[in-house]
Amino acid sequence: MARVVASIFVLMVAAYYLLVAFDNITNPVNPNGSNWPFVQGVISGDGVPADSGLQWRFINATWFQAIA
Repeated sequence: MARVVASIFVLMVAAYYLLVAFDNITNPVNPNGSNWPFVQGVISGDGVPADSGLQWRFINATWFQAIA
């Protein structure tokens, strides 16, 4: 019984991530319909302070963000 519950849980999580990925791919610029602004903020490092030393890790090229 535990395997069935675990399998159902894994399938539900996979379906959720598939839905989010599909939404980001098919409608990447609609701020109300997808989480693209959040993804773009994470990739460009909007929430990290400028003096943290991690600025080299972030990608500011929007064309590369769309590919990622």
